Amino acid sequence: MFRKTIAAILCFLLVFCLFVGCGAKKETPEKTTEETVAELETTAAEQTQQESEKLLDIKFSTKDVQKMSNWKNDNYYVSNGVWSVLGVDKIQKKYGMSTSKSGSEESLICEKFCYSITIIDEWIYCCARVNGSETNSIIKIRISGSGEKTLVEPQKNCSIGEMMIYDSMIYFTEYNLNNNNGSTLYCCDLNGKNRKTVIDKKIYEFYIIGDTVLYTDFETMRLHTCTISGENEKLLVDDWVMNFIYDGSKLFYLGFKENMTRKEFEKLDDLYKCVIKCVFSENEKGEIIVSNASSLTDIAIDDEYIYYGNYDDSSRLYRVTKDGKKTMLVSKDTYVEDMLLYGDSIIYIDLKKEKGDLYYFEKVVCSDKNGDNKVLLNDLYN
Repeated sequence: MFRKTIAAILCFLLVFCLFVGCGAKKETPEKTTEETVAELETTAAEQTQQESEKLLDIKFSTKDVQKMSNWKNDNYYVSNGVWSVLGVDKIQKKYGMSTSKSGSEESLICEKFCYSITIIDEWIYCCARVNGSETNSIIKIRISGSGEKTLVEPQKNCSIGEMMIYDSMIYFTEYNLNNNNGSTLYCCDLNGKNRKTVIDKKIYEFYIIGDTVLYTDFETMRLHTCTISGENEKLLVDDWVMNFIYDGSKLFYLGFKENMTRKEFEKLDDLYKCVIKCVFSENEKGEIIVSNASSLTDIAIDDEYIYYGNYDDSSRLYRVTKDGKKTMLVSKDTYVEDMLLYGDSIIYIDLKKEKGDLYYFEKVVCSDKNGDNKVLLNDLYN
């Protein structure tokens, strides 16, 4: 009986509150047609401004960021979920590219160091160099190790720089071994035929996003864009740009505190001391995120962090949040370069420094992104 009385009182209070609340509610005056139109025009203008301020009007997913980050770091390790391919390996005192299936041992499939690796069906496409040689070519080889074929031989006194496959075409750079005047960007079909020049000037590096080519002009080191056919060239970043990676809204790259010309660059006492910058819109100099990066390493990027070699700490591997506010040591290995990101793991090459500025591959390491659970994939030096 007591519970029923309480329930009745509560029901009454609830109805009373609803009645009072509804009665006290004030009606919002309707907007005039002019006010509605003005509000819509303001919203549209804000959206247009945001879109115009975007560096690149291209959709870019987390997967695209990882792909670009890894490719900019030479893509010497690739996994398609079944097979893993390591382009810099050493098995029984032989150097070259190895493959392994989930749970199985590695097998050396060719005695060439390989990078810019892409798996298409049963085939591996990559740049390859015979150990001790200075010349790279483009080859394809089955994952099983059979059917190796050279697709692109460099021209006389030249070598292949980097390669990527886009829309069933191979895009690659070629440079002259006798001078340091940059590279030329070419394309050909997947059989290595129908070679064409894409950009008719010397470049430093490139990447293809959608139907847009991003590249740095070798002479000025400014970042440009053009169409996949080499047309409609446009200046994108008016700064010295190296090792650039786009994350869908911002572009991160290695540069220097002050803008410079190539002549000024060549006079620098220390070419390795760089800064990491990011840029949000066109034709501007990037904001400095990290002031002590080393150009021994490329940078790598995921959703939260930028991974880089710390110049002031023998190029040990660090990571920093994209706003530059939180930094942490990832690995105590010195002279780290070419960081690849896969899920929660990071793979990197550890260099051994010899006399002067000579560096040699020493080992390939895999760990969690925070540096835990470190595993040695191989030891190339011993």
